[in-house]
Amino acid sequence: MALVETEPVGLHAMRIWLNRPRALNALNAELMTELYQAFMHLEADPNIWTVVFQGRGGKAFSVGADLRSVAQIGDGQEAQTFSAKGQAIFHAFSQSRLVTMAAIDGYALGGGLELALALDLRLATVSSSMGFPEVGLGLIPGFGGTQRLPQVMGRTRALWMMLSAERVTAQEAERWGLVNWAVADEVLESAIQEKVKVLDQKAPKAMAMVKALAVSEHRSFTEESKGFGELMETNDAKLGMEAFFRRELPHFDGH
Repeated sequence: MALVETEPVGLHAMRIWLNRPRALNALNAELMTELYQAFMHLEADPNIWTVVFQGRGGKAFSVGADLRSVAQIGDGQEAQTFSAKGQAIFHAFSQSRLVTMAAIDGYALGGGLELALALDLRLATVSSSMGFPEVGLGLIPGFGGTQRLPQVMGRTRALWMMLSAERVTAQEAERWGLVNWAVADEVLESAIQEKVKVLDQKAPKAMAMVKALAVSEHRSFTEESKGFGELMETNDAKLGMEAFFRRELPHFDGH
């Protein structure tokens, strides 16, 4: 059985399924490798602009790193290597040209929440819950969570969430900016389709530029103006402005 599956979810969008439902989509080495390979395959396709990550089973997006695997780590150096590999995979997601979204239905804990944080947008059902249980195990988040959570929801709230190991509801997560949208369980699929449809109608190069400028710590106002200039020379910019003056919806081609 494949641990990762993909399927179309929009005109220019694909869904990546984490497919270990019996293990609540816990992240073992095999799943992480397949996840990375599937994503990079989509990254190479110019007709794909958006990728939605979702967990099979309806109980969990992902409960985090597979503790059976973690418990078998031999020493500190091996543990550091394990952490660095996870960080590298999630960094590839965060730095991709693709717009990425986590569709959370159920638990998003530990490494599962770190995966969601590495993505651009987060949508969660109201029955979902999120948290970092690591300090209760004598550990810390190791796939980038200590860095990304404060950036997303502020240092004070992020510290309490990680230090207390308490879970938050989807509604709390929405208030704190941890998720973009908290939706009723029964409308999850229609909510995904709605967001994807919005993104399908936008210019892919412009979206990629916005993402590159917004998520990088090393970009600047100079990079922003440079990117604006580059986009003005694209066919998408021409199509977008022509459609505006005709009071029509543009149909971007990614060129």
